Amino acid sequence: MRARRGGRPVGREQHRAFHQVASGLQEREPVRGHHAQSAHHRGGRLDLRSDNGRAGRQHHCRGQAGRGSRGGGRRLEFRRSVTVVRILGSGTLLPDASRSSAAHLVEGEGFRVLLDCGSGTLHGLARHTVAWLGLTHVAVSHYHLDHVGDLSGLLFALKYAFAGRREEPLTLVGPRGFGEFLDRLGSALGDHVLEPRFPLSVVELGMGDVLQHGASTLRMRAHPTPHTNESVAYRVETPDGTVGYTGDTGPSDALAEFLRGCRVLIGECALTDPPEMALHLAPSGLSRLATLADPELLILTHVYPPTSPAEAAGLVAGHGFGGDIVPGEDGLTVFMGPDGLVVGAPSVEAPTTDV
Repeated sequence: MRARRGGRPVGREQHRAFHQVASGLQEREPVRGHHAQSAHHRGGRLDLRSDNGRAGRQHHCRGQAGRGSRGGGRRLEFRRSVTVVRILGSGTLLPDASRSSAAHLVEGEGFRVLLDCGSGTLHGLARHTVAWLGLTHVAVSHYHLDHVGDLSGLLFALKYAFAGRREEPLTLVGPRGFGEFLDRLGSALGDHVLEPRFPLSVVELGMGDVLQHGASTLRMRAHPTPHTNESVAYRVETPDGTVGYTGDTGPSDALAEFLRGCRVLIGECALTDPPEMALHLAPSGLSRLATLADPELLILTHVYPPTSPAEAAGLVAGHGFGGDIVPGEDGLTVFMGPDGLVVGAPSVEAPTTDV
């Protein structure tokens, strides 16, 4: 693996297409302030209709062509007209029949970004009809298993599904030290982590770094969070607006400023008030963060029982956040249209592996 910072080697060698915009949506009502069923937000209406800089440190892994592949590599193609956010894992580290651990998808023209890859993500990608072979980025917030538990399984699946049919690299994004984490993972589990038979690029994204994806307008930034030594939050900047993801975090006004101006904010709410620790957010802390960040829509995730996401949404609103809140659930989908957000769940269709 060749490590890069700013384009200079500093390390050593180591080892669907989606044709409708929002077809078949099941409407979801956001929580607005203390009015649990309001569909309005500041100065407008949240659309619920079914309407048809500086680069981070990089590590490059040399992909290997698969044996028996036919012809040359295959280029990824995207035909999605607006940026879409999907909640694939709204749950926690606890087993849950309807909620996987943390995983969220941001996809648009030329990019398909997976934010965290917790337990249950691999099969959740198929269950929620994500074209998983076409992932362009997997960004990890920190190294707890409910955020990285399926990362090795995903790489293992990609290795044997592609067999040399992919030309573009899959970019793995993480905090400082991510390359070392992957080295340890590869040493423990095998060469499928670092030798996936297609190009693999690893980027360590520090505060102030900007990751730009090729010729597309996708840009990613990271900011440290008060949770673990390495934990970060992400801004994913797309042509249709910015998606923010807190990852796991305690209260932080600096993080709120980093996330300011996001159209969609995916926020954790793991604790109850009064919070017993400063390493996660309770409704009061998330309410303050969201008020300062001022997103168009707040999606609650990572809510521990006995509190339900719907109850947590009401509590966040009760602590003063006046914007729209949607309780996160696996399969929840937000379409970031130019005239407003469309919130719903995708229609059921056969899983696809189109890229």
